[in-house]
Amino acid sequence: MVTGSRPSPRRRTDPRDRARYVAIRQDERFAVLKGKSRKLIVLIVSVFLGWYFLYVAAAAFAREFMAYRIVGNVNVALVFGVLQFVSAFVLAWRYTRYARQVLDPLAAQIVADAEERVGEAVRRRAGASPGSPTESSAPFTGGGRPYLGPTPPDGLGVTPPDGMESPRDPATPPRAPWPETAGRPWTGGTR
Repeated sequence: MVTGSRPSPRRRTDPRDRARYVAIRQDERFAVLKGKSRKLIVLIVSVFLGWYFLYVAAAAFAREFMAYRIVGNVNVALVFGVLQFVSAFVLAWRYTRYARQVLDPLAAQIVADAEERVGEAVRRRAGASPGSPTESSAPFTGGGRPYLGPTPPDGLGVTPPDGMESPRDPATPPRAPWPETAGRPWTGGTR
């Protein structure tokens, strides 16, 4: 990371987004969803690779069989080669069909329930006493979103979350991480 550079916008997240991610991750149905997805992917990949390696092995070791002419100049090897493409499309179609019928509805339920739980938590927090910390008391950057990255953007002067070290002034050199480098001038690079 270059000293004094602005952090990536991907590191800025809304606290509600974080709460949604946590709620989804803690949902038991999310583990079921991942398990179903993983099983289907492993099945499809293993079927395709098994079929592909069968084709390669037959081409290498069963030359007479692969050279057998079915119609005119069309032999078994050519038919198997075309069936490789067909099988790829069939397996992709099967995956999308299963995802639409099974995975997508389950994912939509999980997200809707997470939204509902986060909404309830926000409403409870909004009803908290005036002296208690709320979302609105978090440090904000442009656009009204709290910054949750490793260091705050230039000029904010807020304490980073999770007990991380506060950012230093870019004009001052960093403290030496190793005692043997304490006397050397800072070059901005690695050791």
